[in-house]
Amino acid sequence: MFGFFKTKNFEPDFPIFELDESRDTVFEKLSTFAEVVTVSNPSEDVDLEYAAESDITRISIGFVGNSICYLNYLTSKHNSNEKQRANKLLWFLNHYGKLGEYDEPLDTGYLLVFNNRSNHFSVVFGLHKGPVRINKLSQGSHDV
Repeated sequence: MFGFFKTKNFEPDFPIFELDESRDTVFEKLSTFAEVVTVSNPSEDVDLEYAAESDITRISIGFVGNSICYLNYLTSKHNSNEKQRANKLLWFLNHYGKLGEYDEPLDTGYLLVFNNRSNHFSVVFGLHKGPVRINKLSQGSHDV
């Protein structure tokens, strides 16, 4: 009856990247979202990072060689309450894998870490501001 009271599901209005996309594809796709800033050697583990930002969302993508090693999505969209943040987390978990593929989450009090060992990545979710980070895990890795 009062549909405007229902919580809407999270649907990103920004580009979503897959862990196997090439550096060129990422740059091209990210450029359609916002101006891309390139950072060389942002850390000792990362060769290059692309970052782009709109009014409500910042996306950064790290590379080792031509391979993505992490994806960061920081958006203020769907952060008003715990239910909205849970819907956002669920969307990302379902997009990158199947719920049954993830280990029991590690809860640090600030972050939830979901390891998907069969597909060699983890999803890290910030509990307070709702950022999402997808980390590619090395083939022999057991933890984030």
